[in-house]
Amino acid sequence: MHAQSVFSSIRLFHDDLTAIRQDIHANPELGFQEVRTSTMVARMLTALGYQVHRDIGKPVLWACLKGGATPAVKA
Repeated sequence: MHAQSVFSSIRLFHDDLTAIRQDIHANPELGFQEVRTSTMVARMLTALGYQVHRDIGKPVLWACLKGGATPAVKA
């Protein structure tokens, strides 16, 4: 992917990403107690079609996109 197309893609999501960042900063959580942030990430990944698993321990989650180019995301 060329740099120009990467920047174009970023521009498409700039407002959404800015809102997410502002929300996370407005609602800080202590390390390894990021339950609210973890829940937000899980919802977003589920909406994108990932299978989200949260049974590993709080606030850890992992997500798998079946048939996608990226096999797993760990957050």
